Formats: sequence, C-alpha cells, structure tokens
Amino acid sequence: MELRAGDVVEAALTTEHEGVRCMDQRGDGACVALDAATMLCTIYETRPQTCRDFNRGETLCRAVLARAAARRERLNLGIKKAGTFCPRRGSAI
Repeated sequence: MELRAGDVVEAALTTEHEGVRCMDQRGDGACVALDAATMLCTIYETRPQTCRDFNRGETLCRAVLARAAARRERLNLGIKKAGTFCPRRGSAI
C-alpha cells in the first residue's frame, strides 16, 4: 500500500515501487508489520494514515489478496512444470 507524505514508518517495513514508497509485503501478501503468530499489527499505535484508512474486505483489500493468490499460483505452476522428486515413486511427479 502506498504511503502518504506524512506517514512515518521505519525503513525496514517499507519498499519502493516505481518511485513510490509503500508498506512492504510478505510473499503471501500480508503486511510485514503483521505478526504472523498473533495476526496483530506490530505498529498499530503508530500505523500510517494509509493503514488507518484501509478497511478489510473492501476493494483494495480484495485486490491485494487476489495478487498474492495469483503469485502463489504462478509459483505452484512453476514447481509443477519443473517437476518435484517423489521419493516413494523414485521419480519426478
């Protein structure tokens, strides 16, 4: 998600896309500030305005989740095309 000019977020949690500063995401599409174990925001008290305005289930949320699902699918197809060794069969599957 694109950060606004006044949003203060530590650099380790951000990335840049085409010159635009954004919150970074994990490979599954989850925000890097989200604690995977508790599913709670680790910067909730100081979260940027962009995050304050983000409503789960709205169009932007669904778009982010769809992109992550498509990326996982592409990775899964790549693995299937390359073949995975199956010890039980003794060959690629």
